[in-house]
Amino acid sequence: MLKLANIPGICDLDLSRNALSWPGIRALLSAVDSCKSLRKLYLKSAALGEEAMRLLAEGPEGLAQLEVCELGLNPGIAAAGAAALGQGVRHWSRLTHLGVSGNLIQGAGMRGLVCGLQECAALDSLDASENAIGAEGARALCEHLRRWPRLASLNLAGNFLDDDDVVELAAGELPTHDPSAVRG
Repeated sequence: MLKLANIPGICDLDLSRNALSWPGIRALLSAVDSCKSLRKLYLKSAALGEEAMRLLAEGPEGLAQLEVCELGLNPGIAAAGAAALGQGVRHWSRLTHLGVSGNLIQGAGMRGLVCGLQECAALDSLDASENAIGAEGARALCEHLRRWPRLASLNLAGNFLDDDDVVELAAGELPTHDPSAVRG
């Protein structure tokens, strides 16, 4: 059996496209805590869900060293999982890239996630594409954009944003939409 503790210099770990559940995530987090050199963790399309995000949020101090975390294509994460992840990422001060594409996090999940990400001043890349965040999620993002002075890449493709949302996002603010207002 491979033990991360026996690879003291490991920097990147890719467990994408595997079916990870509670025992696997728990074991991974235990190993990460003993491996202080891990900087990049890839869990794309790994069958992760809300419980896995809660475990990551409560995860070991070793996660605070992460610079890159890729969690895309895990639709089981959904809104509740994204909000739980938001609680954990607030301690990941070195995080430069977070990938959460294709996780169906919707607006409420984006709000919870960005509340935690506001502590990640090093963030320079966020892939939140294909999450159906809509105006609510875009509004949450706008409220926190100034917290990421290094942000150079923001992927919001496939999020059900309309012209008005994009115009307001480009201006850096998304005020509350009034459904009775007539748009010209």
